[in-house]
Amino acid sequence: MRKSIALFLTVIFITVIMAVLSGIFAVYQKFTKDSFYKSISQNSILIKNIKSTLDNISKDINGIDIKNIFQTFPISSKDGNFRALITIKPMFDRVDINEINKNKYVKKYLENILEYYQTADPVLFESIILDTIDLDTKERVGGSEIVLNRAFFKQGRIYNYTHFKEILDYYVKLTNDKSVYKIPWQKLFIFGNGNSIIDCNLISKTVAKFLGLQYNENINCKSLNSFKENKNIIQNLNIIPFNKNIIYLIKINILYNKENLSLIYNINRKRIENIKNNILY
Repeated sequence: MRKSIALFLTVIFITVIMAVLSGIFAVYQKFTKDSFYKSISQNSILIKNIKSTLDNISKDINGIDIKNIFQTFPISSKDGNFRALITIKPMFDRVDINEINKNKYVKKYLENILEYYQTADPVLFESIILDTIDLDTKERVGGSEIVLNRAFFKQGRIYNYTHFKEILDYYVKLTNDKSVYKIPWQKLFIFGNGNSIIDCNLISKTVAKFLGLQYNENINCKSLNSFKENKNIIQNLNIIPFNKNIIYLIKINILYNKENLSLIYNINRKRIENIKNNILY
C-alpha cells in the first residue's frame, strides 16, 4: 500500500513538472528578445506551478509517506536550451539552533558536536551564539558579543547560514581555531524561529547520536519511542511525526540558467513562506 502511495505521489509530481516545462517554453518563445522579462516570467511560472503541484499532492501526504516528496528532478527541453534541477528537501529533520537559549537538550546537542570535532574553545563559541540570540550587549565571556565589534551585526536570532557564517568567521578570527569549519552545520541545524518540531521519521542517525537518542538500525517514530531513555528528549524537543495540524515547512531549490531560486513552503497551510533568488556567476 505504501509503495503504491509513493508511486502515486511521484507520478503526480512528474506530470505537473511537465506542465511547468510547457509554460516555461512558451515564455522563451514570447520573450526571446528581452532577457529581463524572460527571467521574471520564468521565475513566476516556476514558482506558481511548483506551488500548485505541492498544493495538489499535500492532501495525500500522511505520516511516513512525507519522505516520498523529498526528491531531485532534472528537467530539460528537447533542444537543451532550457535545463533545470528541482530539489525538495526537508527542514524538520534537524535541530533549530535558535532554541539553544531555552532548551537544555539543544545546548547539550551543540556541546556534543563541539566536543566530537575537538573545538578548541567550546565555551567561547557557545557564548557567541547565545549572545547573538539575545538582544543585550552584555558579554557572557570576553569577546562573545560580536555587536560590540561590528555595530551592524544582527541580533535576536540566527537568521540563516550566511548569518551563522559570520559567527564562524568571528570565532576563528579570535581563536585561530578552524575546527568549526569542518562541522557540517547545515546537516545538523536549521535556522528557524525557535519554535519548530523534529520529524521522527526523517531524523538522521548523526542528529540522533548527538542528541543522545537510542535507536535501532532503522530510525523512525516507532523505534525511537520504543526506548524509555528517549522519552524526555522526545518530549522536550517536540520530536513527532508529520501531521496536518502543525506548521510543516519544506525547502525547494530550483537551479536553472544563472538563477538559483529557493522557496520555503508550508505544507499544511499551502503557502510559500519565503522566496530567495541568488544569481549564479
